[in-house]
Amino acid sequence: MAVIRYPDGAILCVADVHLEAEAPERLEVFRRFLLDVVAVKASALYILGDLFTAWPGDEVGEATVFEPLLGAFRAIHELGITVYVLHGNHDFLMGDVWCKKAHMIRIQDGYILNWVGQHWYLLHGDTLCTEDIHYQAFRYMVRNPDWQKTFLALPLEARLKEIEHVRGRSEQEKALKPEGIMDVSLDAVMHLWEKHPEVTGIIHGHTHRPARHAYRVKDRVYTRWVLPDWIRSPGYGVLSGDGRNFTLSV
Repeated sequence: MAVIRYPDGAILCVADVHLEAEAPERLEVFRRFLLDVVAVKASALYILGDLFTAWPGDEVGEATVFEPLLGAFRAIHELGITVYVLHGNHDFLMGDVWCKKAHMIRIQDGYILNWVGQHWYLLHGDTLCTEDIHYQAFRYMVRNPDWQKTFLALPLEARLKEIEHVRGRSEQEKALKPEGIMDVSLDAVMHLWEKHPEVTGIIHGHTHRPARHAYRVKDRVYTRWVLPDWIRSPGYGVLSGDGRNFTLSV
């Protein structure tokens, strides 16, 4: 398993920003966050999935509306601030072309951040929602490289139409599901710590239920931070840390 080792300094974690070309005001909020917060306070920024509401392929990143955002990413890159990003359930088709343009290093679910002697397990969070069996089956299908290759070979217009269809169906299905099914499973969390006893805690998004959870397992206390989504957040939804203490802003 890959391990990111990072020196002392402030790190910022965000998830579920849900940017889209059709919402330029949200693009501007995140651009200002990069320039006013990340550029000033951060040694590194970790984007833990769903930076975008939908991502049908890297060619959409060529749209003029994304140029200011790319400029902000370029500015913090030139300051020596590293940006890491992993896929969420909305932007799992974000590829190397876009990441290179935005000066982002793509990581995978399950990366371990070794930071000031602590090990933090970073993931989007959807793999922990194991009780939602239908979603997990869908996730397994769309993360298959063969499925992605076939989908990306379609004309962009067809991809966009299919994404809208899937999103509409997903919203209908979510309305019928019990709330608990769409949240993190405690069994999945415990299994993760059994598999990775060296991990101090977990940081993830996806559920849009920002909180700090503490668990006692035998003689150890573990922490799980859940990041806020940016659609309902009145400000910048971010977890910031100095190596020992974290602050969650919603």
